Amino acid sequence: MILGGAAALVVAYGAPRATQDVDVIVEDQTKLRKLLRYAGRDSPLHRRHGIHLEALPSFALRPDDWHIHVKKVPMAGLRNIRLKSLDLHDLICIKLGRLTSKDLEDIRFLAKNFRVNWRTLVRRYRNARQYEINPRRTDENFLAVVEEILGRSGVVL
Repeated sequence: MILGGAAALVVAYGAPRATQDVDVIVEDQTKLRKLLRYAGRDSPLHRRHGIHLEALPSFALRPDDWHIHVKKVPMAGLRNIRLKSLDLHDLICIKLGRLTSKDLEDIRFLAKNFRVNWRTLVRRYRNARQYEINPRRTDENFLAVVEEILGRSGVVL
């Protein structure tokens, strides 16, 4: 199971942020349906603990090769689940697709606490944007974030 969204920030990157949904990527649709039945919205897990799994939408802005960049997330007590997280550059790409105020805070946290390689980010974003129906908005988001948070201007997409 691969974490994305705020859950990846909290579990894999140590962000001090709360979330009630755990965005996951599970490529095997049969396994995903089973997971969501037991741990999705309105599931027994959700009713008992107030937290639930959600499938990260397939249209989320991520590069083709995101799966080779995932990182293992060691979790004590998990025996039957191999937990991984999106790489920070791919996580930033996903955050750019929506770019709420929380997404901006998340990107700031990653930029402040981890080494974001802006060339890697540009390369991954260029790859991911090819699937956008109207990339103008995400391009504007990307350029604003790269300039404001990473201090880079003049990036050509």
